[in-house]
Amino acid sequence: MGIDGRQTLTIRGPKSDLDELESTGLIFEVKKGHPEWFSSVQESFFGPTNVTVNFRSDTILVVRFDFRNKPMNEYFEVLMDRHPRCWMKNEFTTEDGWCGFWIARFVGDQLEVQTHEWEELCWEEMAGCEDFRKSAKRST
Repeated sequence: MGIDGRQTLTIRGPKSDLDELESTGLIFEVKKGHPEWFSSVQESFFGPTNVTVNFRSDTILVVRFDFRNKPMNEYFEVLMDRHPRCWMKNEFTTEDGWCGFWIARFVGDQLEVQTHEWEELCWEEMAGCEDFRKSAKRST
């Protein structure tokens, strides 16, 4: 059993990079040195059939996709290495209410990353709760 979540990734960059990212569904060739789980993550969560394009212009690509157990930030760091001219912002939310963002861009040849996480309503509370007092039994 795991925790389901949804991510929205905003990418700003050159049209050629965005074209490639959109057409591949954020998939890239996994090479030696990448963690073994990259291939299974790509098959499960990325590719044109798993990634939904929410918005596209010549300089912006916004995509949405699901994930399981944790956001794909480590995957995005490798994606940034392949597209160093881009700026990326990943926003996520999980079924149990954990939310956050991850923002990255290169400054010179160094990847600069910002992250922040917080708790909001869980999906069940959003769907039908009328009393928003938090139970003392619910752990964070």
